[in-house]
Amino acid sequence: MKILVTGANRGLGLELTKLFLKEGHEVAAGMRANSNSDALDSLKKEYSNRLKIIQLDMEDESTMAHSADLIKSQWGSLDVIINNAGILLGRNRKFNELDLEELITSFKVNTFGPMMLIKHLAGLMEGGESPMIINITSEAANDLSGRDYPYSLSKAALNMYSIKLNNHLKEAGIRVLAVHPGWIRTDMGGQNAPGAPETTARNILDIIEGRIKIDDDLVFISHTGIGL
Repeated sequence: MKILVTGANRGLGLELTKLFLKEGHEVAAGMRANSNSDALDSLKKEYSNRLKIIQLDMEDESTMAHSADLIKSQWGSLDVIINNAGILLGRNRKFNELDLEELITSFKVNTFGPMMLIKHLAGLMEGGESPMIINITSEAANDLSGRDYPYSLSKAALNMYSIKLNNHLKEAGIRVLAVHPGWIRTDMGGQNAPGAPETTARNILDIIEGRIKIDDDLVFISHTGIGL
């Protein structure tokens, strides 16, 4: 399969990239121009013919359009999009302490970025091999407490978008899922998190390859395939 992963230079995105390459897939690894790419550079040496490292900034639609042109010219088509890049800001701010710029940035990266990326790339997926779009979300989207406003609201919007998009694309045979990765040990999750990103990455691969079966009416799921 030909798979695009955003935020591929660290955390879950890096684990997904490693696993997909190990299992024989081709990967377009998206990362911002100013991000550290040592891990991806190392993978490039090992998988030079199956790994493309592309500049992809979730706040800059022009990089998404360029990525679509690049993938079309080099691959011709795309089977899977994984919108993994995300940001967590203003975690402990109360409603009367919210910072507008943190809210705007959270929606740009967590919601609008995936929307614009899919806008430019979905056309390359028609006729692909079991085409699927996975938007990495969070169970925080269902959190009704007075915390994590920017993150939880932007993920709730991403979930609704995923539901609408799935309804729109199902006739084209493209499945859309919003997947909660669990609380895992990444820069965002922290080192005290109980889950391993390697486990989540394996489960996401199992979803893509059909070993974990997802009910047709589900969109918002855990990485284990359970509806949320």
